[in-house]
Amino acid sequence: MYLLNTDYLEFRCQDTSGYLSNFISNNPMKLYIISEKLKLSKTADLKYYNQRFLKCFDILLNDDKIGYLYTDPIRNTYYSNNDIISIRIDNEILYTPDLNIILDQVIKGLQITVKGISRLDIAYDTDIDLMKRFKKFYNSIEKYSFKNRGKTTVNGTGPYDTQINVGSLRQGKTVIIYDKSSLLRQHSKDYLVGIYESVFGHRNIYRCEVRLTSKVLNKYDIDLLRLGDCGYLEGIFGNLCGSLIDFRRKDDSNTTRQTKIDLLELKGSGMKLPKKIAKRYVKADNYLKHMIWKLHCDRNKEEFEEISREMKVVEMKYAKMSELNEWLGRKVLKGGKEL
Repeated sequence: MYLLNTDYLEFRCQDTSGYLSNFISNNPMKLYIISEKLKLSKTADLKYYNQRFLKCFDILLNDDKIGYLYTDPIRNTYYSNNDIISIRIDNEILYTPDLNIILDQVIKGLQITVKGISRLDIAYDTDIDLMKRFKKFYNSIEKYSFKNRGKTTVNGTGPYDTQINVGSLRQGKTVIIYDKSSLLRQHSKDYLVGIYESVFGHRNIYRCEVRLTSKVLNKYDIDLLRLGDCGYLEGIFGNLCGSLIDFRRKDDSNTTRQTKIDLLELKGSGMKLPKKIAKRYVKADNYLKHMIWKLHCDRNKEEFEEISREMKVVEMKYAKMSELNEWLGRKVLKGGKEL
């Protein structure tokens, strides 16, 4: 038994219509009523301390705070376009069944265009001891192989370690495995406690969390408005978590024929995550530009060669005229006497 949910979400948008920027600049106040349901309240980011934008607003939907909106990016540092804004959804909202509807209402209400996801964390919660299971497979080198051993950073596999880290967030992707119940006792998240008790009872909860940044997310065509869909979320999680954690039983000398061991139980992990194809068009566009430039150069070369040929004819005529002038000079008598 397991639960799968979006645990952290921040995405970039563009105020292409100018509606939001005009609304804020023309109404200098603390509370901006965008519509009857949607409001922005000017605030200070005392929770996440986002230093990429100058202004911060609470997003209020039906008078309930659902996240932060950041405007006025620091130019020449993070974003080149001044109309780029960032939206971060509160953790509690991510665990509501209406996440897709909430995201749709915010995007349409603000009249903004989604440009990409900056950060996405997906959490897999279960009552199975994932730390013990990972350490068993990873440390039993004679029985099991870890596909990325020596290629990916792995920390926390010792007997007394309380958190396992695979990969690096600097590279855009990392997986973290830890005891979630111990953290719940330290942080007051009553909404999570209620969910866990209804599903797992009072058993201990372990979490496997994949954390993704735009460095990886930009490679895939991920639909923001489907992140509340568990089946869709499983496809993302299964692909990106599975690319870091891959255990095989050493039952064959050929590693490709070795039996794969699933660390996690996932029903929809077989879904293939679609990659973005925009880069192909960019490559094609660059190729066309190169061909156009080559034709331009070839044309200039032909024109240059034609001018060169004409110049050679002129030079030959000039040389003949010089020879005639020299001949004529020799025929002119000294002292002004002519022939």
